[in-house]
Amino acid sequence: MSPDPRPDDADYLAKPLLTGKPYLGRLEDVAMILKRLFTDCLSQLEREEEEDLGTVEQTERLNSLILPSARGFVGLDQENFTPMLPWNGKPLADHLLRDMPSEIFSEVNRNDPLQVITITLGYVVYQCVQEVRKFSEGLLDEDGLNEKVDQTIMLMTYEMTGLPILDERFL
Repeated sequence: MSPDPRPDDADYLAKPLLTGKPYLGRLEDVAMILKRLFTDCLSQLEREEEEDLGTVEQTERLNSLILPSARGFVGLDQENFTPMLPWNGKPLADHLLRDMPSEIFSEVNRNDPLQVITITLGYVVYQCVQEVRKFSEGLLDEDGLNEKVDQTIMLMTYEMTGLPILDERFL
């Protein structure tokens, strides 16, 4: 009896990259998603400063920017993202619940991967926005701001992919 056929390793790894969609197992694609998310949220916050919106309205608008990416990381949007199966969804949410500060999940249903991943992405945006505020207050120069934001995004990129951190700058 012959062994079960196994996919060619190169083919198995290359297929997700051929879809033209961001592959959620590739560091570069995940970093791009996180950077775009931060930039979009920061732009939204800057617009809202001029509009004098309430906190609830601000939160709703930011969540509307975060939710599409969160849906991708949960595996609910395979039209726009190529998931890393079986990682995306509950395994990723469980990983984040273990690795991220527990206080960010205080009002989240920990059994709902979409809520866990949405709040995690919001937390990353918040961390980056805090660095921008430090820059605005003169506590960071532009190089320091870029370094802090890049470091935050790269650390979260590794978290979101579940890959070990191999870059010495982040160890």
